[in-house]
Amino acid sequence: MPFRERRPSTFRRFDWGTRALGTPEPLPLGDVLIVDLVGLFHPEVLALLDVTIWCDIELSEASQRGMRRDLELGRDHNRLWHDVWIPNERDFAANFAPREHAQLLLK
Repeated sequence: MPFRERRPSTFRRFDWGTRALGTPEPLPLGDVLIVDLVGLFHPEVLALLDVTIWCDIELSEASQRGMRRDLELGRDHNRLWHDVWIPNERDFAANFAPREHAQLLLK
């Protein structure tokens, strides 16, 4: 993995407005890389993570906060929240129990 080997690397943000990956961006070199994505708790990648942290919040509260944040930023993603993200979060939790794989639980 380039980051761990301290080699230059890139990442691509997902643009939910266009539903496509964006242009590759350089990933700064450093000692710590924090990635915010519940899907990273997938069994295929758990062994690649040094620390797993779960922010314990009800899905309904997290969704309301996310929708409010998006609207404040001028992005209306409510349909995506209801049609894609919330169902995906429920399915992922049911199939992979990410909370149970957290080494650190934040309440």
